[in-house]
Amino acid sequence: MSRITQPALSIVGQGSQERSPIWTERHELILAWVPKAEAFVLPDATHLLHVQHPRAVAEAWPPSSRGTRSECGERARASRSVP
Repeated sequence: MSRITQPALSIVGQGSQERSPIWTERHELILAWVPKAEAFVLPDATHLLHVQHPRAVAEAWPPSSRGTRSECGERARASRSVP
């Protein structure tokens, strides 16, 4: 996986460890294997974080190398605004 040179975001739900240690192990492997991977732990979520908190997952992207999370959140909110 070291051939991956683009920024990546590895997201894990804070409660995933309670469900199964495999989620935290996979998260750590991605961070070890992908040089530009950024870690993000989503509070109050488990391994179904994209279903439980879709907005928070969307706002976590892009990794900081492509913009800050707050900038991304502002862009996401602006794109959903109704005129």
